[in-house]
Amino acid sequence: MPPRSARPAPEVTEVLDLHPDVLWQRVCDTRQWAGWAPGIRAARATSQHLAGGTRGAVLVGPIWVPFEVREFIHGETVALRLAGLPGPRLTARAAPGGVAVTMRGALPPWARRALQGLGRR
Repeated sequence: MPPRSARPAPEVTEVLDLHPDVLWQRVCDTRQWAGWAPGIRAARATSQHLAGGTRGAVLVGPIWVPFEVREFIHGETVALRLAGLPGPRLTARAAPGGVAVTMRGALPPWARRALQGLGRR
């Protein structure tokens, strides 16, 4: 029997009409998460602005879920661990009309709405 190939990680991509600096301000400022991510009611962290190793928790429904930034390249990539498990990885790149933002990995059911929320003015 041939080896089973690994399935690609689920992903969603949106092209946002935003300047990349505005996008990264929204992504990296934990105080803004509840404004663009529909499943997050609040966030608290060791630092208001994300960097590699930042730890904190997000309030999803009635539960605080711990997170840790496991990869961070300002303006390009942020990847989280949620409750000790691999979480979503967000990447951005220049695209016609703005910036293409992709969320890949362990995605919440509201991932596309979160990306669309990032693009709201």
